[in-house]
Amino acid sequence: MKLIPCPTPQSIKITNEYLWLQPLYAVPVRITCDVTCGSQSDEFLPCFSLTRAEWGSPNCDALSWYLSPHRSDFTFRTKLFGHFPTVRLAGPGFQPIVGQKFTVVCEIYATHATYFIRASSAPHYVNLSPYATATYADGDVPKSGYFGFAKFGNENITVENIVVEPICATKRSFFIHPSVGVARMGNSPDSFIGPETPGVDANWDDTAGRFKSFRDAQGRILRQGARFRVFEYFWNAATQTWGDPKEVSLGADVVDIQWRVHLANRKASFFVFDGLNGVDGPDEFDEPNGKDSYVKRATIPANKQIKSDPDRTNLRNADVPPGDRAAKLEIDPGEKVISARQGGSLEVSNTNSNIPIRSLGTLKIDDKGRLVVLGGYGQTVTTGKQPEFEMQEYASNDKWFDDASDGPVKARVVLKDGTSVDAEAAWVMVGPPDYAPAIGNVVSLYDTVLDVAVRHLPAGPPLGLTGTALKVNQMQTAWAANKSLKGYKPSFLQDIYPLLKRAFGARDVHVSGVALDPSR
Repeated sequence: MKLIPCPTPQSIKITNEYLWLQPLYAVPVRITCDVTCGSQSDEFLPCFSLTRAEWGSPNCDALSWYLSPHRSDFTFRTKLFGHFPTVRLAGPGFQPIVGQKFTVVCEIYATHATYFIRASSAPHYVNLSPYATATYADGDVPKSGYFGFAKFGNENITVENIVVEPICATKRSFFIHPSVGVARMGNSPDSFIGPETPGVDANWDDTAGRFKSFRDAQGRILRQGARFRVFEYFWNAATQTWGDPKEVSLGADVVDIQWRVHLANRKASFFVFDGLNGVDGPDEFDEPNGKDSYVKRATIPANKQIKSDPDRTNLRNADVPPGDRAAKLEIDPGEKVISARQGGSLEVSNTNSNIPIRSLGTLKIDDKGRLVVLGGYGQTVTTGKQPEFEMQEYASNDKWFDDASDGPVKARVVLKDGTSVDAEAAWVMVGPPDYAPAIGNVVSLYDTVLDVAVRHLPAGPPLGLTGTALKVNQMQTAWAANKSLKGYKPSFLQDIYPLLKRAFGARDVHVSGVALDPSR
């Protein structure tokens, strides 16, 4: 063991011994540093410990976290390397590139820790995005301790700009809601706001007891807007809880909300769509462990046939060479900025003259400074000659383009004192009109998310849980014990009736009127 001089040098080298900073810190605490791995075999193992005991010692108490150029299976561990807490990755596994600097931040609390990364080699982590979160029992990690760096073998790692700081008891945090918004196309310049409250349909007139018109005075289809708001949350590190959120509006100490939206349509340069096989289905490109098959497909030729009826190659428009694909096949007007203080609207006009699509939609600010994203106008065009390039199926038609889009939604909250805070980003998706808004999918998105949560997320303690949170916890507990819901008592009104209602409603858009004749 070697103690790092105090004050901490700007740069240290991890080689063949444990290194420890000398100051003692109490949780909650944050460490930030820049890291460069010098060889492929390096293993970066920061840790937080009171005993500073090395691996193999009976009194190991360190929380450690791990990165290596030769592995992407990151994990936290307690007792140095001894125990595995519950860990959730927020994105794809990250492998540092030898010789390329990256930044890491770890925030440690009494019962959880979060790892953040900034790395130019990994676009998913360019902005200190959350990488992983570990949860553990109170007492598994020391309440106070020293920061240090363990070693696994002979390392060649440079660590620079180490900063250790306490985390304030409360901090201001801003989040955009919804985290995923859905806008829809329409050929009218006018619009309505999409659904915002569970159980309440969009464009519904409660007084009249019916939907308002989905068309304008000329019969054109209204666009559905996705409305985004910023909420402020207060995190209390002492109680490890969030306070009640409050919507942010102009006034008091907030002088502006700068909204940033980046809509794009890159379908024509992407892989051919092959149903669920494009995600993690059982096709010849799928990895044994269920890894995204697009990762595998990126290694095969663009013109390799992957499906038939009709025949389709690995990439759409495979005849366009790699260097020309962005210019000839992608609609990307770039990030657009609109200010809540200035208000107004902004058209997301297509700037690519090779593709005759007019716009991907409109950004608007409502009277309370909220952002409304309106989709495109339902425009579909081809740059090919017909009938050679007539549409052959619902997707992946070469030389065809439309004004669907999606992309990130960001917000910067500008405060009265001149500082600003970036809210956690959201996402917007633009799809086609919902021609039967009162009829839901038989299996809803909520059902899908619930299924994933029950099957793959651990059940926490049920103390204080009520309503939906308690129901999910009970289902998770049953699934963990039986790999089934044996022992869980469903509610007919909440769990069964909605499914039956949606199934019966689907008849109205999937069968002929003859089949609905009550006399048959």
